[in-house]
Amino acid sequence: MRQADVERMGTVMTPAVHFRDPFNDLHDLEATQTVFRHMFEACQTARFTILDQAAADETGFLLWRLDFRLRRWQPERERQILGTSHVRFAPDGRAHEHRDYWDAGQQVYEQIPVLGALLRQVRKRLG
Repeated sequence: MRQADVERMGTVMTPAVHFRDPFNDLHDLEATQTVFRHMFEACQTARFTILDQAAADETGFLLWRLDFRLRRWQPERERQILGTSHVRFAPDGRAHEHRDYWDAGQQVYEQIPVLGALLRQVRKRLG
């Protein structure tokens, strides 16, 4: 997905799409588009790569990687999030449910200097 694709999301998602990820739980296309617009505004670069996919009947799964650079915090540093999407399709073939699974703790929060050190210590003690 690229920034220009956000405006065309209605061709692949229903108006009442349920989009959920570690930070959002939304029930409409416009709100989902707002999340993706914000992501592209916050990122200097952002590129999704589909690594694998599977589909059966009305359900699909994607394994993806998001490579990005933030505009305001360490813009020279390339970052990565690895995730999986579970998509359920409406009778017209568009997605009516889209749920992203990825580790926000390890892939986002642990990257924040003080918070990250604390979370890594907690993980170490629990492991």
